[in-house]
Order: sequence, then structure tokens, then C-alpha cells
Amino acid sequence: MPQDKDAARLAELCRFLAPNMPVFALPGWDTLPYDRVSPSNSVLSQRLSTLGRLAGDHRPKTYLLITTVSAATQKLPPRTLLATAHFT
Repeated sequence: MPQDKDAARLAELCRFLAPNMPVFALPGWDTLPYDRVSPSNSVLSQRLSTLGRLAGDHRPKTYLLITTVSAATQKLPPRTLLATAHFT
């Protein structure tokens, strides 16, 4: 999706311009609603990684979250689930 590519480029630019600021990218699903195909593993892992970092106890006080409107309006798992379900 074009908006997701633009958001990814913006995240890389922000990481370059402000290397000390944590930048998180939250991409949208790469499938259509009611599609029988699951989202790709890369998009799924990126979303869960970003959400897990933001839900955890070690979340930075200031950070920049870059996403698109379509990604922001998609359902998210509960914060308590993301904060406790992880591998170490």
C-alpha cells in the first residue's frame, strides 16, 4: 500500500534526523477486509513488535509513533495481553 511505504520512509528519515529519539512504526495489514488470506509474517511481526514495546514496562517516556489512518483504525489486542505475552 502506498501509504505504508510513505510511513516507512518517514520513520527511516526520523531515525536519521533524530538518532536519540525512539521511533516506532505501526504498519497496516497488507490484506483487504474479509480477505481469506492472512497478513504477511513481516507485517504481523512488525505490528506485534511495536505494540509489545509500547505496552511493556520499559517503554520510553518520549517516542515517536508513525502509522497510517488505516493502520490506526484496525483492531488491536488488549494491552495486558501484549505486556505479558512475550519470549525471553
